[in-house]
Amino acid sequence: MTLVIAERKNGQVSITADTRFNYGGTTNFDFGIKVSGLGVKIRSPNETDGSSTVDYDHVIGLGVTGSVIAAATIKEYMAAALTNIQYTPGYTDFSFEGIAKFISKFYEKICFEMAALFREKGICEMVMAGYCPEMNKIRVFILTMDISDFPIKIVCKEILTIDGLEFYGSGKKEANTIHVDFPDYSPLNIIRKVIFDQKCPTVGGTLQQGSFVGPNFEVIGFMTDNPKPDNPYNCDWNLWGINHFEGLFDIDDNSYLLNIPFVMGHDVIKFEK
Repeated sequence: MTLVIAERKNGQVSITADTRFNYGGTTNFDFGIKVSGLGVKIRSPNETDGSSTVDYDHVIGLGVTGSVIAAATIKEYMAAALTNIQYTPGYTDFSFEGIAKFISKFYEKICFEMAALFREKGICEMVMAGYCPEMNKIRVFILTMDISDFPIKIVCKEILTIDGLEFYGSGKKEANTIHVDFPDYSPLNIIRKVIFDQKCPTVGGTLQQGSFVGPNFEVIGFMTDNPKPDNPYNCDWNLWGINHFEGLFDIDDNSYLLNIPFVMGHDVIKFEK
């Protein structure tokens, strides 16, 4: 299921995806969170008085494809663990590569167990991007499994060391073809065209994207012109497939607003099919 595109352009890194989860090849669910940020907090070793300092406190970016259950389970483990870790001088690789390899341990455990039950249907891929204190730059890694031979191998490798695009998921062939035919298309335009072409039915729903503001990953939503008498903004506000000014999410006396930046879709997406 899905299509995830990781891009480095002019040094800036983004992760883009559709919102469709597909079950059994026939059932679609178009509210999938495939691009998200995750806080990572790394503390120094304890002093003699038990105190320590926070030496890494940033939001990393994640993009997931493949097994919904595997991806969700790994992200749950990461959310519970990554805000409470500590490094050891002389042993810990205090770089984003070191962080990626630490995350790969959760990935390996969960995906091996899932693969034993469901083979390739139990496997997910995970794009990870984050600030590297060692290199003072954003680095990107892919976590995947090589099941072409036995024993199965975990692959954790760096990607996008230079400007370019990487495609993952069931729609990667279609996305690559579009990229070759329309080299000026952004990841948003590529995914939108894959959705409209309908050649890969496991890619669908709406769009989601995140990129870095300084050293921290930030997810954005998209506004689309849609004049309505009861909508003072005359727009749909879409994030992860949910219109946040419609139905259950209409503003009422007990409403909160998302503190997430929204951009006008026609400013960043070509709307021709």
